[in-house]
Amino acid sequence: RPIDFLGEADSALWTVIGVEIWKWLGQPMIYWLAALQTVPPVLYEAAKVDGANVWQQFRSITVPLIKPFAIVIVLITAVGTLKVFALVQTMTGGGPFFATEVMEVYIYRTAFGSAASQSLPRLGYASATAVFFGFTVMALAVVQWWVGRQVNRGGMDTGGMEA
Repeated sequence: RPIDFLGEADSALWTVIGVEIWKWLGQPMIYWLAALQTVPPVLYEAAKVDGANVWQQFRSITVPLIKPFAIVIVLITAVGTLKVFALVQTMTGGGPFFATEVMEVYIYRTAFGSAASQSLPRLGYASATAVFFGFTVMALAVVQWWVGRQVNRGGMDTGGMEA
């Protein structure tokens, strides 16, 4: 019997997560590639001459030099993955049995009601949840801004590289 990936509560969320990961895989990989290309090849050559193996080169050269980029890439991806409303609404509408209901879908369903359950709109609950969600996104943006300032000031260990 065929598996109904989006029709069963046990597999629907995992299916949506898989699609979201697939959707978000390309852009961060481009960022990582760009970050890796900023590391001067001369440093690797000098490390080889000094007798460093691949692991030592990675730990002592690559990681410190791409750390500022890594922080930004992780935060951009974290904020970006919060925007899943269109995907979840298109694939499942929050179902089956609310298994894929993320905060954005909950806000939408609460504010405008659900045709399936014929529930009445509750704008107060939806507004409160939307404000909470907005503060969460703003908190992530503030963290990203603060980390960026620390990296630019040299307050974080960036391996001697300026961002």
